[in-house]
Amino acid sequence: MPDVTNAPDSLEQDVPDGSTRPDPSEAQQRDADFLSQIAIDPEFKYLLPELDETTFAALEANILEHGCRDPLVLWKDSSQESDNQEDVNQEGFNQDGSNQESLGILIDGHNRFAVLSKHHLPFSTVEMEFKSRDSVVIWMIETQMARRNMTQMQHTHFRGLHYQAEKRIQGTRNQHVQASEKAHSELFQEPTAERLAKTYKVSRETIKRDAQAAAGITAIGEVSSPAKVRILAEEVDITRKKLRELSTADAARVAEVASAIEEGTFELRPSTGDGQTPPDEGHPGSADSPALTLSTAIGVIAKDVQNELKLQAAGDSDIPAEAQAKLIALIDRLKELDEQLYG
Repeated sequence: MPDVTNAPDSLEQDVPDGSTRPDPSEAQQRDADFLSQIAIDPEFKYLLPELDETTFAALEANILEHGCRDPLVLWKDSSQESDNQEDVNQEGFNQDGSNQESLGILIDGHNRFAVLSKHHLPFSTVEMEFKSRDSVVIWMIETQMARRNMTQMQHTHFRGLHYQAEKRIQGTRNQHVQASEKAHSELFQEPTAERLAKTYKVSRETIKRDAQAAAGITAIGEVSSPAKVRILAEEVDITRKKLRELSTADAARVAEVASAIEEGTFELRPSTGDGQTPPDEGHPGSADSPALTLSTAIGVIAKDVQNELKLQAAGDSDIPAEAQAKLIALIDRLKELDEQLYG
């Protein structure tokens, strides 16, 4: 069970008879002080999809009216406890650069944290224990995947990141396994891709391709956060194949694509594999190609299903909950077939 920790004093609402309620400005300052002790890890924050302005404004209005009802989830990195706190600050973990001990690293609730920091509101926290940073990453991914209204590109992104994290954990375990070959084989009886394929109800090839696409999204995000947001929101017509290519492209090419996406001028240019753009006529990406028709159809189906799932989340759809995973898996299979047939 996680240890629930409330920010001291700042959450007290009841005032005993005869006592004086603290000055609101003092309470707000205490809340701000406690918020400053929560560490924001750039890698963890970078994992999460950013909210658009409208959604963030709705969240802000809700918290201002009803308060922050959901606790911020924190993780205490035990590997940092033995390090010099000043070194931790130099890495940018503490918001204000002070030497005070951190309450923990924020791993869920970054958007709520932004609202709380802006208005100095009271909050509560939940502390969770994990063995490693990659274990935290996997928990964050699984938490996001369990939530509704995600785009198919977000599903691709998170499945790929999950695979990457699992492989890093496996690599670390391989380094520390000192017993017998039998013990090692029992530890990893099933390959990572196959295990995750069963979890997410896709093929093992899809999982591996997702990992490459996620690497491409990461590369773009490191150059332009707005470009990454547009990709994950499916506001730009970029294929998973192009993202996989960008995962191994040079920095100049990644920067070029990121800039075009951010500026809204990106156009998908089919690749021949040798860095050259082929003629339009007869190419699967040309306007008269059956591939474009199939890709367009798949895109329309995907958006229709996503809209239906959003309606269901709002209580306005008749799609059974158990059908959601099957629909998402079907879309993934169609997209996989599209890529196999037309690249």
